[in-house]
Amino acid sequence: DMLENLNANDIVVSDEIINDPNGDGIISIQVNIPTFCIAFMSFIGWFFFAFFGGVGLASFPMDGILAYVNRPRHMDAVEYAEAQLSLR
Repeated sequence: DMLENLNANDIVVSDEIINDPNGDGIISIQVNIPTFCIAFMSFIGWFFFAFFGGVGLASFPMDGILAYVNRPRHMDAVEYAEAQLSLR
């Protein structure tokens, strides 16, 4: 029924037919300011997520290696006494 009456410039979105008068495939949708701000921040947020996610994945192995190298170590009695004296 509905699909038989389509023109070359019509775009089918779900069950709705939107007329595209220029035939360029661009649909203009009017939104209010809060909706635009939320959509814009979400779009920009993906770039930050990709950047900082990549930095975090690259630094994760190095954090593990440095945690092992700088781990606390046991002191013998002489080193412990010297550390107590140096803190006084």
